Amino acid sequence: MKKVTYNKGVAIGMGVFAIVLIYFGFTFDLIAAKVSGFSIISLSILYIFNTAVKYDDESMHIKSPLGVTLGTFIFKKDKFKVDGDKLTINGQKFKISPLMLTTSEYKALLDHIQSIK
Repeated sequence: MKKVTYNKGVAIGMGVFAIVLIYFGFTFDLIAAKVSGFSIISLSILYIFNTAVKYDDESMHIKSPLGVTLGTFIFKKDKFKVDGDKLTINGQKFKISPLMLTTSEYKALLDHIQSIK
């Protein structure tokens, strides 16, 4: 199966923001900042190591950062429409922003979808 991963730059930016939150949380004894910081850093680690989309010649699986499959779409059954860099599945917009995905892998997915039609 081919995959589309999350954008590492966004994940690293989230991690840096989380470290700043944690720093301010410990400096000023702010519990909300500590909790938020640790939550965001956990999410950024998941973004770095997990995939957003897995696909092969027959189907596409949209995954959450936790690795749970959110949706499965079959290329021959479901209606895919590619308009520039936007993807529509069965009349609904693709649930993940292209800015959150690795650009080259996302374009390979769009090319794969167009080649099936």
